[in-house]
Amino acid sequence: MINDYSVDHKPKSVRNAHGFVSAVLRQHRPDMILSTTLPQKIENKGYIPNENDIKQILEMSDGTKYHIPIQLGIMSLRRSEICALKLSDINGNTLSVTKALVQNENDEWVIKQTKTAAGTREIFIPDNLVEEIKENGKIYDGYPNSLNRQLHKYQDKLGIPRFRFHDLRHFFATYAHSQGISDADIMATGGWKSDYTMKSVYRHEMKQKEAQKKIFNALLGQK
Repeated sequence: MINDYSVDHKPKSVRNAHGFVSAVLRQHRPDMILSTTLPQKIENKGYIPNENDIKQILEMSDGTKYHIPIQLGIMSLRRSEICALKLSDINGNTLSVTKALVQNENDEWVIKQTKTAAGTREIFIPDNLVEEIKENGKIYDGYPNSLNRQLHKYQDKLGIPRFRFHDLRHFFATYAHSQGISDADIMATGGWKSDYTMKSVYRHEMKQKEAQKKIFNALLGQK
């Protein structure tokens, strides 16, 4: 079954399915030992934006309906969370993130609670963003996929390698870490339920570059 399932499903989906099957089997055959060979995880080696990329995209999107959601993406919000936000979710400089716009089993767009308890959170938003939202009269009235498509348009116009809207969360975590923000605060802001993903994925690129800088500068006699 797992072999057939893995033909047209990603490794993560296969592992989730195997976990479900294993749990069911344990209930009925607790002595059964599984030694399934699962597909290797696919490492995401996509382009990660830098500060200059972010500044250019913010400048190009200024004055459009995408400027607000892009800023929120840089502040760690997921596309689905941004699309579910209402003006009532703002109280002063506090933004409450409690829900997400997702597709159900019938491919209909519905509002649901954030998928984890950690995803439900409050974050600070600066005065200029609060004012922009008030002037706009809304936060964003589109769909998650539209944010990816528009971001790609900006990237193509600017000559920036393509990256996903979700990678703005990657940028947030790596930048916050470089500024000395604690892991606990980064996790709370981004709504990560554990530090495994944040440390193994979101900080990997920066740690790698720091190591490269150290050794290459030493090799070449640079300070």
